Amino acid sequence: MARVSNHPFVREESKKRLGQAVQAVESRSCAEIVIAVQPRSSSWAGVDGAVGLVVAYAALLYALFAPQVFGLLWIALMIPAGFGAGYALSRAWAGLRLGLAGQKRVDEAVLQGARARFTELRVSATRERSGVLVYVSLAERKAVVIPDVGVLARIPEDDWAKGVAAIENAIATHGVKPAGLDALCKAVEALGDVLEKPMPVRDDDINELEDVA
Repeated sequence: MARVSNHPFVREESKKRLGQAVQAVESRSCAEIVIAVQPRSSSWAGVDGAVGLVVAYAALLYALFAPQVFGLLWIALMIPAGFGAGYALSRAWAGLRLGLAGQKRVDEAVLQGARARFTELRVSATRERSGVLVYVSLAERKAVVIPDVGVLARIPEDDWAKGVAAIENAIATHGVKPAGLDALCKAVEALGDVLEKPMPVRDDDINELEDVA
């Protein structure tokens, strides 16, 4: 993955675009939307290490059974070199790493990361429990939406499920490149259609949470 500081989702103009999407929803509803973009939800060091071990073992087998004869010094160097090469390959090849981790582990890591950010950002601290966290995990290329209890209590289940699916599918379909950013913003803005009637703007409404974290 590209350096986070240069990633399309974390540039200043991108944060501004995300903030505009949040403001579009909050101008129509008393819900408090927060978009949190994280570099990753897990280090996946265990997967990287496993790939390194496999490559190191392959290097050992080659050294032992190849037609040419390797000295002990060469064998001693080939094993850690193989481990390092495998480790670096896994870190550089996101598709390989996530594929080896498995979809279930990836989903669990992203959900755990989203729940942690929900707590850290105090999304549940609004006066009507009207917070909604839109969590984007760049390395895992996934989005998760976590609403507070006040939202779930007032929004019809089917309507809410469709709004959440649109946000999650924006990243699942378009990834975390500029097209994904645009699709995410449009999906977030569309939440206004879901939230406006059951959670209308109050006369004394204020912005209680940071729009983009």
